Amino acid sequence: MPEQDVYDSPSNESVPSRSYQGLLLNQTFTLYKSTSLPSLKPSDFKYIKHQLSTYLYVNYQRRSSDMILRPYSSAREVYLDLKVTIQEDSNEYYSTKYLICKCRNKTVMVTQSLIFITKINNRTSTNDEENINCSTIVLSKSTSIHQLLISSLNSISADVPFVIERITLKPDIIPTIINELARNSLSAVGDLSLTYNQANKQINGNLNSIHISIPEADIRSIIESSSQNVLDPALDLIQKFITMSTSLRLQNLIISRLVTRRINLSIDGKFKLSSYDNDANKDINDVMIILLNGLTSV
Repeated sequence: MPEQDVYDSPSNESVPSRSYQGLLLNQTFTLYKSTSLPSLKPSDFKYIKHQLSTYLYVNYQRRSSDMILRPYSSAREVYLDLKVTIQEDSNEYYSTKYLICKCRNKTVMVTQSLIFITKINNRTSTNDEENINCSTIVLSKSTSIHQLLISSLNSISADVPFVIERITLKPDIIPTIINELARNSLSAVGDLSLTYNQANKQINGNLNSIHISIPEADIRSIIESSSQNVLDPALDLIQKFITMSTSLRLQNLIISRLVTRRINLSIDGKFKLSSYDNDANKDINDVMIILLNGLTSV
């Protein structure tokens, strides 16, 4: 009898909210962007499985002496143990797709996922140039398997141009996110940690960076005391507070890393969204909208 792809059933599945947050929270990602959400045909799933099974089999052979589970004699056998699906989730603000890759043999590969997030109104323009520039965020792990998945997706022919590439964060992205968090989701800030650097050089002969931590109580006091002048950007107020407290003038330096209660973001594109309590949905939605607005403009 011919071999059947019994574990091969590409599909679009609904992801419960709790499962969705489990994939997104408390993991460090590298930020990419794509020109759209992925839309894959059955042949595309097979192509991804072929690329992945070939890679896994070569890797399996190199460390087969460590394997205690089912042995493989060919990449085809690995292929039959793989399942690649697209799962979907959405709310009123943004849509999410997950490329989920599973293997029966967890020793060969634990479940992998690429996460694609786009604003609901991402493609409202009739101008193709505007639509292409209104990007989708892609959350990827910094692993060789994820690089293979990105390369495979970039190789697939699609009716709508589909390209995934690294995001190069501009210096004003983190300040923008700080201002928006303070304005719209102060509960997501908590204690604030900022790392400052001089672009491409040391701050002085002996100093590479400056790290500042501000307790939540001070952040709230800074923001709330300025409520009569809401036009003042939160970061300006925070940096004035730092200058008064330490005599450091940081306005000419670049903020290379931001850490708050909910978000950890660095200028090299590393991103982590953290859970803090059982009622995190509003904070998470606020943070994701701010992140989408800031990053899809780069």
